[in-house]
Amino acid sequence: MPLLAREGAQLATTPGLSLGDLVEASNSAPRNGVEAGDFLRAKARARMKGAGRIIDPRFDWDDFVAKPELIEKLERIVFEARMWPALIENPETDRLFAGMAGISVLFSGPPGVGKSMAAQVIAHDLGVNILVVDLAATTSKYIGETAKNLSKVFAQAQAAGAALIFEEADAFFARRTEVKDSNDRHANTDTNHLLQLMEAHSGLVILSTNRRANIDPAFTRRLRHVVEFPKPGPVERKRLWTLMLAALGVDTTTLSEIIEQLADSHDLSPAQIKGATLSARYAALADERPVSAEDLTEGAANELVKEGRSIPPRTNQRKRRNRSRING
Repeated sequence: MPLLAREGAQLATTPGLSLGDLVEASNSAPRNGVEAGDFLRAKARARMKGAGRIIDPRFDWDDFVAKPELIEKLERIVFEARMWPALIENPETDRLFAGMAGISVLFSGPPGVGKSMAAQVIAHDLGVNILVVDLAATTSKYIGETAKNLSKVFAQAQAAGAALIFEEADAFFARRTEVKDSNDRHANTDTNHLLQLMEAHSGLVILSTNRRANIDPAFTRRLRHVVEFPKPGPVERKRLWTLMLAALGVDTTTLSEIIEQLADSHDLSPAQIKGATLSARYAALADERPVSAEDLTEGAANELVKEGRSIPPRTNQRKRRNRSRING
C-alpha cells in the first residue's frame, strides 16, 4: 500500500476513521494525499446522511486573508486538535483531563469577517467534514426532545469524525434564565445537557456568534479557545481585493492604484469586498469589456449602501446613467 506508506501518518490521525477506511482509500489508488483525503471525507459524509447540513470544506490557508496574529491562533487550534488524541493515550492525562475531552472554540466577531471560512480552513487542514447544527431541527417544545436531538447530533459527529459547528451560537448558548416556571427549568436543563455533551465530546466543536455578550459566561469559561475576528485593516483589504479579482479572472495590472485607494478608504469586510468585486465583474461583462476602476468604485459603493452608509454623489450619477443605458 504505497499511499499509506507515504502519507499514512497524517491520514491515520483523521478522526472517525477505521483501519478498513484507510485500506479502502489505498485500494482506490489515489494519486496523492489530497485525493485520499477526499475519499475518506466522502465515506464519513455517507455515515452522517440525514444528520443535517454537511459541508465538505474546500477553503485552505491560501484562501484565508487575516492579520498574522489571528492566523497564528487558528493554526494553534489545528495543532491542538491533532495532538490531543496522542496526549490522552496516557492514562493519567486521560483521568485528570476527562472534562476537557476535545477542542471547543468560540469564534466571535461582526458578520462577514471570515468566521465560517476559518472553520472550513481548520476542518480542511484536519481532513474532516463539518456538520452544521440546525437550531430549527434540533430544538423542540416537548420536554426531553431537545436533549435527545442534541445527543444524536454529537453521536453522529463522533462516529464520522466531523467537526461540529453551531452558527449563531448565542441562540444555543444563551444566558440561562431565572427559573420562574417549568419552561424556564426545562430550558436550563437543555443548556446544561449541551454543556455536558461538549465536555464529553472528543472532536472539534466550533461556536460562531455575532453577539458574544448574549452567550452564557458559564460556556465561555469552559471553552478551550475564544477567538475574536476583527474587520481587516488596509493591508488585508488590499490582499482581499486582489485575491477576489484574480479568482474572477480579472487582470489587476492596471487596477493597482484604485485597489490601493479602496483598501485605504473603504472599511469593508471580506464578504463585502467579495460582493463588490462580483458586482464589478458583472458590470464589465454586461458591456463586454475589462473591469474598470469605476466598476470597482461602484461595487464598493453598493456594499456601503447595503449597510446604510452614504456614497459619493458621482457614484450615484454614474449608477443612474448605467440604469438608463441598460433600460434603453
